[in-house]
Amino acid sequence: MASDEASRSARLRRGNGARPLRLVHARLRGAERADRPLRGAHRTLRAAVPSITVAICTHDRAEHVAECLHHVAGQAAAAGFPILLVDSLSSPTHAARLRALAAEIGAGYHRAGAKGLSLARNIAHRAARTEWIVFLDDDAVPRPDWAQHLCQAVSEAEADVAIIGGRIAPLWPEGVDASHVSPQWKLLLSCVERDGRGTVGEGHEVCGANFAIRRAALDQVGLFPEALGRFGQQLISGEEPFVIEKLRRLGQRAIYDDRFAVGHRIDAERLTWRWAHRRAYWEGVSRARLYRLLGQGLPRDLWAPKLAASLPVLLLLRLLRPHTDYGLRFQRAFGALHEQVSGRF
Repeated sequence: MASDEASRSARLRRGNGARPLRLVHARLRGAERADRPLRGAHRTLRAAVPSITVAICTHDRAEHVAECLHHVAGQAAAAGFPILLVDSLSSPTHAARLRALAAEIGAGYHRAGAKGLSLARNIAHRAARTEWIVFLDDDAVPRPDWAQHLCQAVSEAEADVAIIGGRIAPLWPEGVDASHVSPQWKLLLSCVERDGRGTVGEGHEVCGANFAIRRAALDQVGLFPEALGRFGQQLISGEEPFVIEKLRRLGQRAIYDDRFAVGHRIDAERLTWRWAHRRAYWEGVSRARLYRLLGQGLPRDLWAPKLAASLPVLLLLRLLRPHTDYGLRFQRAFGALHEQVSGRF
């Protein structure tokens, strides 16, 4: 199994060059709108698939978007999925490249008036006209059967399923040793590699690099909270757990399905302890902020006295064993405590 994953990742990396998209772009330009059937070989597939829009939100990473489109555009054309690019206030150079990419494949392009991942996702939600919208990170690399298995997962979803998250496997940089990356660190990288299917809250996780949501369900909870989600240099997260919890209160579920899978490009910087500690700090901030926005009490592990008491112990363990998860735990606890004492609670 490990050798199969390694060879699959290697094939993805070899195919990740900035190659022209014209072959798949021509198919997209020739496709009808999502509510019209394709002629010829794709007619049966189009009749069978659910109504899905692919949304890619990005900021200053046009080269990543080009690579993502290289892997998803042909699949979207075959299945009849519209594609939306949402530019989260990128620089003029990146914005021009994104507009050109969107025009080349016939995708929708929307530019946000401010930075922020949740804002960008809400713009995509308002622009979409399909029953489902699937969000891909700009550095995601969908596998060749991604759209096929996404269709299966969505078609099989029970009425109370509002969110379906897919498998997200790391694509490490060439020649970089990632053996020091722990399971906790992988979650901070938005990677979920568990086999099988199951409900979130019962041992399964969903991460935002590859997940589908019913648009009507997102409307019910008031869209993504713009106080959560990436914003500039702040590595805020928690917008997906916020929506999942709001939907749970309405009797709806989020599930994990490993069949529709992507690789997730990991920059070398994210394999440094400095980045991991910074990301863990913002994870702590995000968790504390999440519960405040939900209007519910903090769980015991986030109580301020408990966090304050744990910090000296975690700091000592971090100093004694610097290249272990103790550093991540210290930073996460410190971030959660800082969020609470900074006057926001």
